[in-house]
Amino acid sequence: MSNPLQKLLKVPSKLRRLKNTARLKRRYANEDAGQPPSDLPIEVLIPVIAKDLPTLPLCVEPIRRFVRHPIQRIRLVTRPDEQMVAATERLGTPMIDENSMLSPEARRLEYRVNGTDRSGWIKQQLLKLSADAVVETDRFLIVDADTAFVRDVVFHRDGEGVLSAPTNITARTSTRTAG
Repeated sequence: MSNPLQKLLKVPSKLRRLKNTARLKRRYANEDAGQPPSDLPIEVLIPVIAKDLPTLPLCVEPIRRFVRHPIQRIRLVTRPDEQMVAATERLGTPMIDENSMLSPEARRLEYRVNGTDRSGWIKQQLLKLSADAVVETDRFLIVDADTAFVRDVVFHRDGEGVLSAPTNITARTSTRTAG
């Protein structure tokens, strides 16, 4: 068992994923940077609240630059107040009223943990889970407003899902379910 690869097969699955990442990097290292590595169109949704506004351009612009898919559109999921309408106009991104994605019960949700209000976080998770109801593409990407891509990312290529983002980037891809 002197072969490092054989040793790697005996360690937890997280480390095995590193081996797969290296394989994918080798496979796609020589691609033409001018062409998207994936021809699968995606739609991007970004849940946003007022505290995200100062850094929101640092989220939206890198999506346009580094997500290597044909992007059908980027939309902000938020409350339609004056600040948010101005932000969508500045960034050239349409807006989805978050209330149209939440049930009346979810809109009234109040949840506290040890005195800390967690209602907003819970609502954000519910918005993410209901995203398939508002997108028009088969695949979509949900990006938190405090996330900034710093290099090219691909989520689907050659008929298989791929994640080529650094480990500190939180992004989630989802497939619309039949039903």
